[in-house]
Amino acid sequence: MPRISFVIPIYKTELYLKRCLDSLLEQDYEDYEIICVLDGDNKKCKDILDSYVNHPLQNKMHELKIKHGGACAARNAGAKIAKGDYISFFSSDFIMFPGGLRRWIEELKSNPNFIYSEYRFMKDGNITNQSCQTEDFDARQLEVYNYIDGGFPVKRKLWEKYPWDTNCKSLNDWLFWLKIVKLGGYKGKRIKDVIYAAEVPRPKGLSYDSNDNWLERVKYVKEQVGIKHRDICLVSLGAKYHAQKMAKIVDADFNLNTLFKETDYKLFYLMGFYCADLDMLTSHLNLVLMMKKRGSKIGIHWIGGDTYQLMNRPFIDVQKIVIKLNEVVDYHLCENKRCAKELANMGIIAKVVPVPISKELPLMPLPRHFRVAMYTPGRAKDPKDKNLPITSYAIADKLPKIKFNFYGDDIIKGKDNFHPNITHCGMVDFENFGKKNSLIIRLCKHDSVPMAAVDFITMGRRVITNIENFPYMTYINSKEIAADKFMDIICAEIKRIKKLKTNPQAKEARAYYLKLHSQKKYIKSIKGLLNGR
Repeated sequence: MPRISFVIPIYKTELYLKRCLDSLLEQDYEDYEIICVLDGDNKKCKDILDSYVNHPLQNKMHELKIKHGGACAARNAGAKIAKGDYISFFSSDFIMFPGGLRRWIEELKSNPNFIYSEYRFMKDGNITNQSCQTEDFDARQLEVYNYIDGGFPVKRKLWEKYPWDTNCKSLNDWLFWLKIVKLGGYKGKRIKDVIYAAEVPRPKGLSYDSNDNWLERVKYVKEQVGIKHRDICLVSLGAKYHAQKMAKIVDADFNLNTLFKETDYKLFYLMGFYCADLDMLTSHLNLVLMMKKRGSKIGIHWIGGDTYQLMNRPFIDVQKIVIKLNEVVDYHLCENKRCAKELANMGIIAKVVPVPISKELPLMPLPRHFRVAMYTPGRAKDPKDKNLPITSYAIADKLPKIKFNFYGDDIIKGKDNFHPNITHCGMVDFENFGKKNSLIIRLCKHDSVPMAAVDFITMGRRVITNIENFPYMTYINSKEIAADKFMDIICAEIKRIKKLKTNPQAKEARAYYLKLHSQKKYIKSIKGLLNGR
């Protein structure tokens, strides 16, 4: 079983120190040590440490005093005498929740380089409803902003290779993890549990220093690990994972976490302008106005149902929105000529720039067993959903002998309890998902380009859609026929495709869409915006 050393820098934290130590000493796992590093003279904190001299677990505690040198110097000094397999650089204003250490140990049995999760905030010891969010491990995204707190356990040998930088005035935990991940090439493991809580940032603390000197501190961190500055910030408020893929393609920062700090991006590129409700409209407008005020050029890429949402707002709203956008937006982009015409009718002139395929997937033989994929986010289960002419469930119920794989809803997974021919697959990796399905059905009220359908076609699969003007996809008009008739046509087409053993147009269709949604063309178009093209 792994052993953990807690290294705790202590500097003027007498209000929190006892609470921190007690939370560690009350853990139900025994093989750990606590190394308390007094960062300079502090009688009140020293008195608190002395009060543990007769504690039953006093043998787990070690005390070290150094000349005041800051948190990084204290962490390094404590780590030098640590005996654990893993070190947690725990702050003295943290508390660990009961059972937290044992939960860490369970995860550390598999020998990861380090583990991390989100954590809670507290105010004067009272746990708040606020959490510091994290995300799945992504080395490139760590280059943009830090999502791993410094208190999580890391292998001691990694600290030995990459000790804390004592010249780093703030954002030092970000630099610590970047050295391990970017310079060392090590990967971390995210866990879902919330293990500890931290006091909200205090005046004159490291968080205040980084906030007041943001660009300077970020520059220092990036210089130490060789991260170049990127001129483009690409974000999306409604399609985060897709936008992250596009950011990698165009070599941009995907950055929502630190946009409310000072920024110096030359181009702010917003992928998607969702305006179906007032909250989303306000969020998008505020983001655009804020970045314009900072001197960035502004680009909006109208995708999916954006134009449909704008068209369906009250006429007076549309006029006001268009006037404001035309005042501040430098470049409007859209995915095809139909969307460009819709936008032009509302007063927005947009350049057609197709969103590229995020990954060129291989042409694959059809799977042995016939299965149908359908995009069903949470809202699609509602039979009153205005985005769907008929429900996905209704199609599956009509064809009980055909297997359906529903994707897009990360809440429900596994076999459906009431529909035995439906499996809920959650959010999917399209390369693996495509191997299992012969056909994808993409039905909606309005979409500019059904990108999932494009991915399927490039893999040699067939597509049924009610979105017109897409070669090699089976188009069924849902606007001019009754729902029951539309249902019959859909079901008949599924049965027809099921009988087909090959797809003779697969190579031709693949070549068409790979050319239309070329990454090279997309990169050239977006990079050109920096130069006013």
